[in-house]
Amino acid sequence: MPDLYDHRLRPAQPPTPSADAFTIHRAQVADDLSLAYLHEGIGGYPLLLIHGYPETKRIWWRNIKPLASAGYEVIVPDLRGYGDSDLAIDDSYDIALYSRDLHTLMSDVLGYERFGVVARPTPRKQTGGRRGQAKTTDGSGTKSRASHWKF
Repeated sequence: MPDLYDHRLRPAQPPTPSADAFTIHRAQVADDLSLAYLHEGIGGYPLLLIHGYPETKRIWWRNIKPLASAGYEVIVPDLRGYGDSDLAIDDSYDIALYSRDLHTLMSDVLGYERFGVVARPTPRKQTGGRRGQAKTTDGSGTKSRASHWKF
């Protein structure tokens, strides 16, 4: 099948920041488990960027500085078992644990009651194909069109 996309029409991409462009922080989120994360743009509206499978926080590298410059406080973790974060001692990895880890990072460690979330997909095979519902970070469960995800 011929390639119908003309790659010459693609806009120029910004350069990818170097591997040491950001300071990597660590936070204890469970017994014997810490997450590695980036934290840029301190003082803006907090925005959590979540990588998918099989990615790491590096998938967001080109987006961090522009978002911080636009006024967001950008938090970009590696999920448990990915990138610079710890492996789970009991080998437990699922969407519920990832969610609990991220909630602990954002609410308990960094102290946010509300924050925005941008997430890349995680395939059904890894998480059992269950349907989940995203909730607002204040616990109200307010639904929006974007709040239904298949995990």
